[in-house]
Amino acid sequence: MQSLEVCPVPKVELPQDLDVSQYSRVVITTKIMNPLFPKNLLKLISIGEIKTSLMVKELNPIQPTDAHSWNYDENFPNEINPNSRTATSNEETLYNFSFPIYSFGKTLLFSIEENFINISPIFGNMISRSIASQLVKTSPDVIIIGTSDRISNMKIMTEDECTLQPPEFVTGFIGSVLTQLITGANKGMKFKCLVVPSEGPNGFEKFSLSDMGSLIDVCSQWFGLDHSKYSEECHRLWRCDSAAIGAQSGLYI
Repeated sequence: MQSLEVCPVPKVELPQDLDVSQYSRVVITTKIMNPLFPKNLLKLISIGEIKTSLMVKELNPIQPTDAHSWNYDENFPNEINPNSRTATSNEETLYNFSFPIYSFGKTLLFSIEENFINISPIFGNMISRSIASQLVKTSPDVIIIGTSDRISNMKIMTEDECTLQPPEFVTGFIGSVLTQLITGANKGMKFKCLVVPSEGPNGFEKFSLSDMGSLIDVCSQWFGLDHSKYSEECHRLWRCDSAAIGAQSGLYI
């Protein structure tokens, strides 16, 4: 059966000169959270990219069909007998995506774009595996920041404590990262995870101004930043991204 065929998975390539041991803290988040990391204020330095690629072969073989009667009482000029089709189509499509890696001070920042329209979740799953395999070698302080449309208030979790209460859960790239850090070879790694309520699909989330304020309060404390300047810059960037609920008119369906 086609559903049981072995399919290719994305290849993930981290910069060869990336040395995680140089950093005491690693932040893993998604692009929607970029306003929490203003480039000018934090003096972000670009240190490379996570590169992913996936070659997909499209196979359309002609499957044998049951016997059919093509004797119609009416004329169907566009009707085609499937048994007369013998051609096959073997095409390959290459998908490439890259995601930036930044640093500020002794902090390493991974910011992965989610886009349910163009980027398959399998890319995020394989990236989370690659990142986790690097972190387990040096065990830095890990901070994960994400969103979920299945929670009603901000949640802070660690490797020892989960504040999610069923039916609350986290999906997408952040959910994959959490899975990697609490299971398998990476089990037991220390981390702090901050998740806020959101609306909308992965990559297009919106959240309330109060939740933005809570994010800013916690992050300014964790990163040791001046709260006033940091808050002003974060809000400015989020307004530019129109990520706040109610920030723009229109009906969301």
